[in-house]
Amino acid sequence: MAGNACSPGRRPSGGLGERLAALPDAQRARRPEGQVLVYAGQVPLSLFVVIEGAVRIDAPGVGGRGVVRRARPGRPLVLPPPDAIGKPAAADVMLAEDSELVFIPRGAIGGAGGAADLLASGGAETLPIQAETA
Repeated sequence: MAGNACSPGRRPSGGLGERLAALPDAQRARRPEGQVLVYAGQVPLSLFVVIEGAVRIDAPGVGGRGVVRRARPGRPLVLPPPDAIGKPAAADVMLAEDSELVFIPRGAIGGAGGAADLLASGGAETLPIQAETA
């Protein structure tokens, strides 16, 4: 696996990350390691798309041992799955390293050409964080 160096203009997610970032109301940002995206019990109302970087998923009662998942070039991480928006998270999710994200609000998820359509075409890894799957 290649290192995490990123030169200006590099787009590690390929076309999918760029198409998601171009959706209405989507916001692209670089966030620091340790930033919490969602706490266990919180109801996420948007999608988080990690186009470069990694997340750590910590389920309560696991004794501090979380699972780290890393975005790969051309294969961003998406959480929660679009059909799980509005359901409580069963795990804390935080950035495991400095990461580039796209935040997609609930209103930009559905509908023709929305995030759900783009994600259905493949190319992303969805990370379940709900009780029945975490």
